[in-house]
Amino acid sequence: MHQEFLNTCIKKTNTNIKKFNLEFPHFTENKKYNPMSNEEWTSSFWTGILWLIHLFTSKELYKQIAEKLLLSFYQRLDLSIKTETHDLGFLYILSCVPNYEYFQDLNSYKYALKAADKLKNRFIENPGFIQAFGAIPPEKELSGTIIDSLMNLPLLFWTSKRTGNVEYAKKAEKHATTIANFFLRKDGSTYQVCYFKPLNNYITTEKDTIQGYSNNSCWSRGQAWAIYGFTLCYKYTNNKLFLDSAINAADYFISRLPKDDKVCHWDLFFKEGKEPRDSSAAAIAVSGLYDLSLVITNTQKSAFYRSLADDILKNLCFYYSTKENDNNDGLLLHSTYHYPKGWGIDESCIWGDYFYLESLLKYAGFGHSLWYYT
Repeated sequence: MHQEFLNTCIKKTNTNIKKFNLEFPHFTENKKYNPMSNEEWTSSFWTGILWLIHLFTSKELYKQIAEKLLLSFYQRLDLSIKTETHDLGFLYILSCVPNYEYFQDLNSYKYALKAADKLKNRFIENPGFIQAFGAIPPEKELSGTIIDSLMNLPLLFWTSKRTGNVEYAKKAEKHATTIANFFLRKDGSTYQVCYFKPLNNYITTEKDTIQGYSNNSCWSRGQAWAIYGFTLCYKYTNNKLFLDSAINAADYFISRLPKDDKVCHWDLFFKEGKEPRDSSAAAIAVSGLYDLSLVITNTQKSAFYRSLADDILKNLCFYYSTKENDNNDGLLLHSTYHYPKGWGIDESCIWGDYFYLESLLKYAGFGHSLWYYT
């Protein structure tokens, strides 16, 4: 059933290749992407789509385009273009790392390590976290990190595996532990952001949201990052804290899904009504649930996660995906990028497109991952 939708994704990607040229999509406005230079946190989701389709189809076109785009990732590091960010993990695990892992490109390897070094150097010792944004050492009274950061850690875990230097993995594991200890509420929901003050060795904190409904609600995409991110951390470390955290995050996410199609609203505070959905959060959660279902030992719960992921994906396919020849550039409709700022509401976004494609491939039994390497 899903093969039809996978084929549509590939055909629309072929069309977008011509439109984007050597630029990058971010989120749509009036259903159209406005390609830009490599400067956003999302650039690598486009290269990730190209790598996945190449690995799935073995067609050289996708590899050739991805390789051309990598030049801008090299330049971004060389010229320090918006690199004071934890999103270096997103940016280089889905761009340079696959070119080394699957095609042994040593230049991509060099730049992936350079990105990992910059990310590792953002680590603050107490309580042990990677500062999300801004200069290092911190220039402000508050130094913060966000729940999204969990998905940037695979770059550090990968670097430790390939270099033998355990410091990258140690810092990644410590950061994930801090996220589990400070961000995860007792009910399994998460805060989006935590600020640490330089008092008592940064232990004094303020917890907040940037894109959610309120400080005490649970931003849907952040919760999806937690499901997937903690699962990946567990796969790299076998630290049970991360498995338990992933399960708790997943169970809370599931408890807050709308009954009609199980595609979450933009904040999990809303369980019904006309608030905008966030299909991108749903797609992230689906892909994370597929991975989580493979690592838990409880066979009944594993089957439940897998079945639920199948159900959500089916609804994304039938009610949220675009058609091959429609006027929408995206693969997945009805995402919400940043509700408080009014960005990308009921639009498409490139990360939603990426995780939708990734989920379709997992459903089809495709074995390659761009996030985890043994």
